[in-house]
Amino acid sequence: MKVKDFELGIKYRKAMAIVAEGLVSPNGVTGQYYVISQSGNGRYLAATRSTFPPAGRCNCPDFKKRGGPCKHVLAAEIYEQAPANAQALARHHNISLDVLENRLVVDLAIGVRDQNTANALMVLLDGCRRLKAAGQ
Repeated sequence: MKVKDFELGIKYRKAMAIVAEGLVSPNGVTGQYYVISQSGNGRYLAATRSTFPPAGRCNCPDFKKRGGPCKHVLAAEIYEQAPANAQALARHHNISLDVLENRLVVDLAIGVRDQNTANALMVLLDGCRRLKAAGQ
């Protein structure tokens, strides 16, 4: 495994945690999101890689220093894709969003082995809820 791949994997896990903690919100422009700093240093404006190829954009120190994608850009992408991923999962298992939501809630209530899995379940749950709120 290359060092860059390893670093991207770490950033991706951190990005999942950011989304699971509810620290991402749309800013009203397609592909751009506010991401609240986990360390309490304010919020960043992150744009997805589909909006600004190839690395996205972010005004965080990491992006300015190393380029992207940073964990904030990845978090914006995970947040943006969560509803589609939840819908695809429900279709794959031939269940409704309500059933998927209930299963995710039960899985989280029972407990999962590790925080990465819990974060992934919380992201899917958020995607379900946003789809339902949009009437889909």
